[in-house]
Amino acid sequence: MPVNKITRDMVKARRNALEHGVDNKMRVLRLLMKYAHKTLKAIDDNPVDVLTDGKLWQKPKRKTRTIPSDKLKSWYDAVLGLEHEKAKVYLLLLLHTGLRDKDVRSLEWRDVDFKNDCFLVRDTKNHTDFTAFIAPQIKPYLRGLQASTGRNRFVFPGDDREGMMNQPRKQIKKVIDQSGVEFSPHDLKRTFLTIGEAAMIPFSLLKALANHKTDNDVTGGYIHTEAKTRKEATFKIADYIHEIVTPADHNIVSLRGAKNDNVKSK
Repeated sequence: MPVNKITRDMVKARRNALEHGVDNKMRVLRLLMKYAHKTLKAIDDNPVDVLTDGKLWQKPKRKTRTIPSDKLKSWYDAVLGLEHEKAKVYLLLLLHTGLRDKDVRSLEWRDVDFKNDCFLVRDTKNHTDFTAFIAPQIKPYLRGLQASTGRNRFVFPGDDREGMMNQPRKQIKKVIDQSGVEFSPHDLKRTFLTIGEAAMIPFSLLKALANHKTDNDVTGGYIHTEAKTRKEATFKIADYIHEIVTPADHNIVSLRGAKNDNVKSK
């Protein structure tokens, strides 16, 4: 059918007749009609605009998968069992910081500050630099990785030693197979925030930890969370994680708690 014969009503009818992949198919049609309109000048307007005007595009479902608390120990043990050191530390950092996959993989050693237990993530999705904190429970793993990759620019260098590591899909699959827990790197961000909620971290503080913008909230623009507050919240979440993954009969306290006890005893 000639493109100039396709009407808005026809697009709407076709959209309603489709059962699967509705939006994807309509996007292809929109792109073709846009080319006919803007480049070929074959039509006066884009008939697929009827979907926008009528709010007929499907709203994408928000992903909600997390690692349930009753499966977290199995997942954690599988991660610790990895022989691939970079993948192990990468997954631990994702769980303990709530950062995005690329923010962790692009981390550079020059931005890691072990003295103050923090690191700087540059040019995040929000187009800002962001300071995240290193919980005591994962600091030894990051220190250990420094021994093998510390001479590289990136904390997680690629195989060519120049660029950053690709997402370690094979190692992720090993963890899935070993633990029986399906997950993606972004699921670890949701898991971090879910655990934070269980640890009674306020919602506004969780947003700050996740580097989510708050300007769209009524009061969000007035809230500027201090680094000390975010650090304490990060450590509290780490403690909560380790209460779950550490066997109760081992009588092991969090490293942070042990450190504080040592300081008090001096």
